[in-house]
Amino acid sequence: MKLGISITMHWSDKIRPKGNLYVQNILESIEKNITCNYTVYVIDNQSQYQIDLAKYNNIVYEKILDQSIEGLTGAWNKGMYLAYKDDCDVIINSNDDLVFNKTINDFITFISNDSNSLNTIYGPLSNGILSGPQFSNSIKPGTQDIDIVNGFLFAMTKEHYKKYAYTPEKYFNINNKHNGGDGKWGGQEGQFIENKEFGLKCKVLNFCWIEHFKERAWKKAKNIYS
Repeated sequence: MKLGISITMHWSDKIRPKGNLYVQNILESIEKNITCNYTVYVIDNQSQYQIDLAKYNNIVYEKILDQSIEGLTGAWNKGMYLAYKDDCDVIINSNDDLVFNKTINDFITFISNDSNSLNTIYGPLSNGILSGPQFSNSIKPGTQDIDIVNGFLFAMTKEHYKKYAYTPEKYFNINNKHNGGDGKWGGQEGQFIENKEFGLKCKVLNFCWIEHFKERAWKKAKNIYS
């Protein structure tokens, strides 16, 4: 089983001054905790500074030179497509301001063995959510079916990507009909709503908990580039 993890990052004085710290933290937590074969796709969404990733293994680095064109959604699409193109069996799309622990392995194993994975988007529990079914300060037993998975971290199989992607190179349609008028910087979960019309389901795996700092710097980028 091959895992692909797409991480969108940004490091600049105006938008995300802790961007370097965040991405270093998550990459260190990946190397420390994930036990399966993996590749990390670091999508640098027009950082002011160049990040040094030389000490990490299994990294593919791509830099977007102008994030005003497709915003955060463009970065998500790029990373997920790279993982799909590399034939990763499970694809995780993740913020950079997270720290993984050993429970991520249970998350990955469940997805790779789930008979309903073709039509399912998966998410973990986290402290970095304002409210809702994914909010928790620790793991819980079982799973829960919910309306929409939060976008800070979600996962799918390559078969799911192939079935539900808007185009082969873009899972998310910036102009999806539930994007709230903002498909570049927000509204990505609107694609999940649209895809539910074709059978998509959302499931939270309560036995996986992820620490999330939730800086929400995309709002600053939206104000600058919109």
